[in-house]
Amino acid sequence: MSKTTKKEFDRFVKTCLHWQQKLQLIEWRLDINHRRIRPDTAAETEYFPEDRVVSITYNLNPGGGGLRPEHHAKHEMLEVLLCQLDAVAKTRYINPSEVNEARHAIIRRLEAIL
Repeated sequence: MSKTTKKEFDRFVKTCLHWQQKLQLIEWRLDINHRRIRPDTAAETEYFPEDRVVSITYNLNPGGGGLRPEHHAKHEMLEVLLCQLDAVAKTRYINPSEVNEARHAIIRRLEAIL
């Protein structure tokens, strides 16, 4: 199992910051780490929507894969784009207007960049 390098991590961080701007997610504070996580994943994202904080971890020892850091960074930032909708959908008592609001927040972001 090969380790990801500091150079690859730097590219991962740079790409996360690029997509944060491109997707207009600047209200989110990103905490990006480079450490060992589950071997079956290249990166993972944990989010705290009420605080607008996201913890993104790039795996120090990923198994398999072969995809570039830029691919994984974009994937994790798309997770951030959808996290509010995900959080609302996981709420035990969902108000339909909350789902609608989260969905339209995503649509407005995409309208601005596409």
